[in-house]
Amino acid sequence: MAVRATLAGSFVLGSPAGLGSGPTDTLPIDEQAVYAYSESHSFAGTQTDAAVGLGPIASVKMLVGYADSPIQLKITHADGTDQVVPLDGIVALHCPSRPITALKLNGSASGRLMFAGD
Repeated sequence: MAVRATLAGSFVLGSPAGLGSGPTDTLPIDEQAVYAYSESHSFAGTQTDAAVGLGPIASVKMLVGYADSPIQLKITHADGTDQVVPLDGIVALHCPSRPITALKLNGSASGRLMFAGD
């Protein structure tokens, strides 16, 4: 069954409250796509190059992740194998033309990954 994946909101840079009114810069985010499948993966404890099961997904095209401590997210896609992306809080990737074909976790943390693709 198809799923609509949406990453929406904005990234805003501005002065902290009470410190005057400096310039504000906003990057609106409105990424939407319909993909064949979606999956989620929760993790806890120490991961040592632990493969993340992608279920029926061969090509992950949208991924959002959260971790309560710094951990490495290793991705494989057309540009290479085990490309390290730091997951320290949140990470969001939308890569429809360079889909992720494998995911691994390395480090100690608890968190969750949600992803969609074909």
